[in-house]
Amino acid sequence: MPSWSFGPGAVFAPETAMQRFVIALYYDTTMPTYPQPSNLPRTERNQAIIDAYRRGDTLEHIAVAFDISIARVHQIVTKQ
Repeated sequence: MPSWSFGPGAVFAPETAMQRFVIALYYDTTMPTYPQPSNLPRTERNQAIIDAYRRGDTLEHIAVAFDISIARVHQIVTKQ
């Protein structure tokens, strides 16, 4: 039951309520000890795309194989 009084558990501002909600939501969550690099798998994928293009595969075939757009494949292979 929410507190309806002026005690320490009462919430008067929406900002305070949201802060308490976020703290309660993430209370038991552990944070990683270091940032996870998000671009590492993409660099390997991009190199595989470039290699496929150099072997003679078409942009359309590469896009289907890697489940990305043809425009994205073109960006990757022309960025060499």
